[in-house]
Amino acid sequence: MMLPTHVPTPGSVLRDRFLAPLGLDAAHLAAATGMSVGLIEGLLGNAVRIDDEIAACLGDFLGTDARFWTGLQSQADRGLLSA
Repeated sequence: MMLPTHVPTPGSVLRDRFLAPLGLDAAHLAAATGMSVGLIEGLLGNAVRIDDEIAACLGDFLGTDARFWTGLQSQADRGLLSA
């Protein structure tokens, strides 16, 4: 059985599965969550890792469990280590 070679990054999931369908950008998400635009842009560009606090903010606003976001980050981290 072949495993997928591409592990989606938290930033791409945030952008493609949440922000784009809702018509939101980094500024909207920042205003709604209290996080800075720079932090959101860092998440979207995969320059910032999702920690528990960020995961909770995203989860509260987007209606997801914080573990969804920390799990994505863990998967991305493992993907980077195995690459």
